[in-house]
Amino acid sequence: MRDPEAARAVADAVLYDGRRPSPHGAGEVRDQVHRQLGVLVPPGFTATEEPSAAQTECLLDCGDDGGGTLHVRPRFLHVRARTAEGAAPHDEAAEREIDLVWT
Repeated sequence: MRDPEAARAVADAVLYDGRRPSPHGAGEVRDQVHRQLGVLVPPGFTATEEPSAAQTECLLDCGDDGGGTLHVRPRFLHVRARTAEGAAPHDEAAEREIDLVWT
């Protein structure tokens, strides 16, 4: 995908609305628990069945010269505990980005 805005729109759809794909036939009961795609938890956290690590592999075409610069910007939601006066403590997701560049 060469259009960064189109890629961002797809990433936002997965980041904010994405559910794990699971095949269900007509009449089958769906999972009762909402599980987001790509959720990671700290190692040893056993309250959920979410994994603590992920791996992504990509194939890149560097052209005929084999050089260039690779710019990667992983985006994710980072859960943080929030407290407000007069309200019960709750978790909130904050969007984060990390810029990585290889030359």
